[in-house]
This record gives sequence, structure tokens and C-alpha cells, in this order.
Amino acid sequence: MNRALPALVLILIVAACAAPVPTSAPTPVPTPPTPPIPTSPADLCARAELHVANGSSEAYSVNLNGGWEIVSEPDSDRLVVDHGGDRPPALPWAVEVRDQHGRQVMAFTVDAPDSALISITDDGVSQTVSNVATGCSSSAPPSARAQTSGDPYAGLPSNACGGFHLKVVNDTSGQVAVLINGAWTMTVDPGASYVINETFTQPRLPLLPWNVVIKDVNGQSIFSGIAGDTPVDQKVIISDDGAPIQTPYDLSEDC
Repeated sequence: MNRALPALVLILIVAACAAPVPTSAPTPVPTPPTPPIPTSPADLCARAELHVANGSSEAYSVNLNGGWEIVSEPDSDRLVVDHGGDRPPALPWAVEVRDQHGRQVMAFTVDAPDSALISITDDGVSQTVSNVATGCSSSAPPSARAQTSGDPYAGLPSNACGGFHLKVVNDTSGQVAVLINGAWTMTVDPGASYVINETFTQPRLPLLPWNVVIKDVNGQSIFSGIAGDTPVDQKVIISDDGAPIQTPYDLSEDC
């Protein structure tokens, strides 16, 4: 009997145990897809942004709702979004711009779905507010903006192109006088109308909001109210047949 045979068998068994056990490649764990950024009308209508472009040689401060503030340094750009990491206050924003001496140079309102630009140069400060979601216009029934913001003016046209507009329609038989904040005044002839624009109307208007008083030819007050405290342009209709009517004003009605 071959005594070497058991030893050979033992060697083969040990070698087999020491050999690496083949393994299959690990199964990769699927990465869940990144959810797309919502672009539905409801999402767009619930958002707003404010771009501050300072091309001047001075610093300006931009304050939202009387508390939250940023400093815009010379030759700088800053974008503030209501859903961003800057954590601005909830919409709507009452925007106030002050120069380095603390003097207010501009005030206006931003609400969803507005995109606002403050442009600062050594020649002055200007602002433009535009609507970023066509689905939020007054022709969209019912507006997604109305469903998301809780704003009573939701879905109505926001002021743009120079800021707030107040249209005075004089359907009376006599001339009327329009007074704003007890100082600024103008007249509107019978059967005529006039659009008062926050930025471009001359002489320069007081800062918003406005206390608007309209008087007849006898100096009697026939309308008194506040304008410019909403993000929507306003229209006041004066007539001989009834009480004055104040409604939102769509700039496109005069186009």
C-alpha cells in the first residue's frame, strides 16, 4: 500500500481550502433620480426675486419689511430670492432703499410672482418690476397665484414700468383736483383721465403710500383713500351718477 497517498490527499484538501473563493461583482445600489425643480404655474406664482445691481461709487442699504437688510457695495450684484439661503421675510416685501447717509431714495412693493431689479448708478436709483409667470396674469382663471398666496389682489396685474400707477377717470361735468399727501396736486378736466406714475410723473411725487383726496370745482372732497399700499395699480372713477369707484388698473387697457 502506498503510504504517500493519504498525505497527497491531505495536501490537496488544504490547498483547496486556502484558495480564494470566487465572488460575484457587487450589485450597484441605484441612485434615486434628483427631483426636478417645480415649474408649474402654482410654483412660479408663489415665488419672487429681487436683483440689486450697484454700479455706483457708494454703498446703499436695501431693507425688506422694516427689518431684514442687506448692504449693496459699489460695483456689486446681489440676487435675493424668497426661497433662497438668504432667508428673507415672507412675501410681500415692502422694499426700502437708503443711501449711505440713511436717506430713503426709493420704496416699492414686491410680491409673487414678481422679478424686481434695483439699478443703482452715480446718476440715481431706478427700479423695474416684471411678472415672471404668464400663468399669473388676470386672464388665467383661476390664478394659481390666488390659490397659493392668500393675497386679495392675487392674479391681478402688478405694477411695472416705473412702479405704481394711479389712474383718475373724471366722468363728471366739472374739473376735479387730485391731491396726494396734502402737498402734490394736479387737475383732471371733465370727460378726461390721467395716469399718475410713481416714478415718471412730474413734479416728483411723495413716497408711497399715498393719501389721495379728490375735490370737485367747489373744493368739496368727493373721494379720499389710500393708494400704493398694494402691489397692484389702481383706478379711481369719479362720476355725477354715484359714489366714486376704486378698482385695480391694468396698464394694457390703454394700449
